[in-house]
Amino acid sequence: SARGGAAACAPAAAVATDAAPGAVVTATATAAAAHALDFTTLVAVLQNIEEGQAKILAALEKSQSSAQTVTSAQLWSYVEPAVEARPWFPAAAHGFPGLSYPERFDPDKPPSEEVIQQHFYTRLKANVNPLCCSVSETSKSSYLEGRAPDISISPPRLPAQKECVTTVIELKRPDSSAFDNSSKGQTLNNAQALLRHQPDRPFVTVALSDSISVMFIKATRAADPAGKFSYNACCTPPLLLDGDGGCYLRALVETPHPTLFFSPFTKAGKGMCASSTVLYSGKLSTVFEVSGHAMVIKISSAKNQHFLHREVIALTQLQGVSGVIQLIDHSENALLLKPLAHFTLHRLFQLQNTRRRSCVAGIVKVLQACHDKGILHRDCRGTNILALGDCSAPTSSPEFLLADFGCSCAMDDLSSRAERMGASPNLHSDYLLEVGASFRPADDLHIFARSIYALKPHNPLPTPTKSAVAIQRYWKRVADKNQLWNDIFKHCEACDYDKLHAALSHLD
Repeated sequence: SARGGAAACAPAAAVATDAAPGAVVTATATAAAAHALDFTTLVAVLQNIEEGQAKILAALEKSQSSAQTVTSAQLWSYVEPAVEARPWFPAAAHGFPGLSYPERFDPDKPPSEEVIQQHFYTRLKANVNPLCCSVSETSKSSYLEGRAPDISISPPRLPAQKECVTTVIELKRPDSSAFDNSSKGQTLNNAQALLRHQPDRPFVTVALSDSISVMFIKATRAADPAGKFSYNACCTPPLLLDGDGGCYLRALVETPHPTLFFSPFTKAGKGMCASSTVLYSGKLSTVFEVSGHAMVIKISSAKNQHFLHREVIALTQLQGVSGVIQLIDHSENALLLKPLAHFTLHRLFQLQNTRRRSCVAGIVKVLQACHDKGILHRDCRGTNILALGDCSAPTSSPEFLLADFGCSCAMDDLSSRAERMGASPNLHSDYLLEVGASFRPADDLHIFARSIYALKPHNPLPTPTKSAVAIQRYWKRVADKNQLWNDIFKHCEACDYDKLHAALSHLD
């Protein structure tokens, strides 16, 4: 009967409404009502479903809203950090001169937070040891889970990124709110965010200052049986920057860290960290040796990440190609590469200028393999060719690898081929020096051959800032004076890999 159908529906509807958020009501009640052919009951059940779902959504929205409104002050009150009389690390012998705000000011009208930030950053950067750390003004860079600490400290030559920042400093106006629970909670938030992104780091110490005093706050990773992120916290009272506070602050920012970069990799490179050994540092990236592995981590700043993206695309396409460095893992700002090499071809010839240049002729075949895979390197010169194995003497026979594909592009990417990037103009072919010329496979060979020419100290390259005509004349003189180089340049232009390889094999 209809009454029997309604009675059967009611419990099912009630169970579905009381189910976990997001649960969809079972079809039992609907099917029962449809079987009873009672349209009124069916409508009632559907209305119950809609009302139940509306209540669930409202509860979820309320829960999310309340979670978002937890303030920094409430966080500090909830964690209740223990207060230590002195910091948990030794102080430096002296602090930073002039770090305190220099001018007397009306306590009722203290300088703005922006003025304090600029003064503090300028004085800190001017007096810190650049061999110990890098100082970055990050008040407008929300790199830390949407947060923007005023000053970020990272190891030398590394940008301010959540995986490698060693500590941060929050700066406030010198008034009664500088060290209130809200300011302290904000600073603690920064510490626990760094701790989350640096999983091998046991604790993080950060600082809060009003340009007169400084407070130190430590977040320590805590063991959680469920495996969830958890931490404990402690802090110091405010210490004068002109006294002990400044000495402790110098110690905090300048103390070297044995592990410089906590791996952002999630696949094959998970858990791998860079050591303090810098293999290469340039304008676009820094390359570190990986602790305990024959690999390297290449790190790029945020503004240069497009070069890393190009490299990922190229090395993925070239996976398994002999003579090309191999990509193991990558993140948005770092690459994990193998193998480890301590010398580049350029460096090798600086140390051993009697070595025969013919030893590197095999790179021609590597470039051919890249071109066969549809990849143009565009920067194949001595600093981007790695030397592996025995490099101890000019007569040794190291293996050479092609690396640094940050300027590479696909052959079918016509817009990228027209871009002016990669090797400097003094290595370019006559064709590439022409206005509007698009990069060709032959240009890879020209850049490689001309960089090999310059490996000998008596073969200086033309000045890159010279006109295209002057550079063209320079290379024409080289070809006119030496028949072997004349042949090499012709083989480059003809993209004749075999003849080019044979010609380079005759170089001294």
